[in-house]
Amino acid sequence: MSGFAPAGDGVQRTFRPWERRLLQDLCGDLTVLLGAADQAPGDRALLRLLPTAYPEDREAAREFSSFARPRLTRVKVESAEAMLEDLGSPDPVRLPPERVALWLRGLTDLRLVLAERSAVDPDPALREISDWLGWLLSDLLDVLDGSEQDLAEPSSE
Repeated sequence: MSGFAPAGDGVQRTFRPWERRLLQDLCGDLTVLLGAADQAPGDRALLRLLPTAYPEDREAAREFSSFARPRLTRVKVESAEAMLEDLGSPDPVRLPPERVALWLRGLTDLRLVLAERSAVDPDPALREISDWLGWLLSDLLDVLDGSEQDLAEPSSE
């Protein structure tokens, strides 16, 4: 199984066609889910991605949510869209340092959604996909750890 590898000051990976399609589908679904967050306030996956800051204080939670939730949602959508954009390029997919943090965030968000979906529907396929995403995330972190990449946060402005 091939994985991420250092490439200049970034990383690269060659994706199998099924890996590319799966990640594209998952990222597309994530952007749709986040875009409909206001219409599905009880969705467990959304509650995991966009948690309530003060569950014991409704007014403080509402105030914090009105301030922080739009930015948090935007950052998560940007990560998924960056992954989609990168996956649209030919192999190997090259990630410069400023894109790596987006992939780390996006892969983590995908795993959180699958964890919540698996809690409701213990489908073995969801578990396998979640495990694969975990391996992908771990592989990326291992390469970064080995090459001591700069994980500066990407600019969100």
